[in-house]
Amino acid sequence: MITVYFTLSLKRLFSGIAASLFPASISFLTQGSNSSTVWLMKVSVYVFVQVEKGEPWQIAAELSKIEGVKTAHTVTGQYDIVVFAELDSLETLKDVVKRVQRIEGVQRTQTAVCIP
Repeated sequence: MITVYFTLSLKRLFSGIAASLFPASISFLTQGSNSSTVWLMKVSVYVFVQVEKGEPWQIAAELSKIEGVKTAHTVTGQYDIVVFAELDSLETLKDVVKRVQRIEGVQRTQTAVCIP
């Protein structure tokens, strides 16, 4: 398996196939034999979470159980929790953000898609 990170629009993706992608932290994984190649896109994001007064550690523990979430840290500052996730697509990102916002005690979120 080969992992390659791209940070700009691509004119050629593989064997003359043209594609234009938005700039983001996207990794393409190639798998398969010489005759077939599968391209999978990973999107890296940070979700900044503000919670109600109380114990943010309980909410961080719940956030860490969401599929695709790699870390959920309680922090100081404007936000109470910073979540890092690697997801398969922007559609998955939408689902993850909805799950985060449905957790009891979450007041608001801000999402940042990584651009290296």
